[in-house]
Amino acid sequence: GVVNLKLAVEHIIVGMGLISVHNVVNFLLFADAHNCALLRETAMAYFVARAKDIFKLKTSSKLSQSAELMHEIMTSVLYGDSEKKDSNESDYGTLSVSALRRKLNHKGLELDGSKKLLVARLEESRSKKTTETA
Repeated sequence: GVVNLKLAVEHIIVGMGLISVHNVVNFLLFADAHNCALLRETAMAYFVARAKDIFKLKTSSKLSQSAELMHEIMTSVLYGDSEKKDSNESDYGTLSVSALRRKLNHKGLELDGSKKLLVARLEESRSKKTTETA
């Protein structure tokens, strides 16, 4: 239904390379607000790679709408991915959204949600499997 349409549109936007310095902030805010994990991940990587150019534009001021998103962007720009990794984070946390969705699909689990939610689903599935074999 609607979830499949959302995932398809998200895939098309990412696949067609529609993100630019002029719209990346809008895509980030949209993806963050609507749990579009693949779009958010792609827009974030694009933003980090072109942060100097994007911060020169007026649209970058829209990021003040989400303190959490702004913090994540600043951390990624300043430190790269090394600071975002938590030492207790599972292997799943290092995977891309596409890889997480492939694993979820293989297990017959729900594909929609934030990256944090996708990781949690896989971890829950892993712990259930461990519990069942014990």
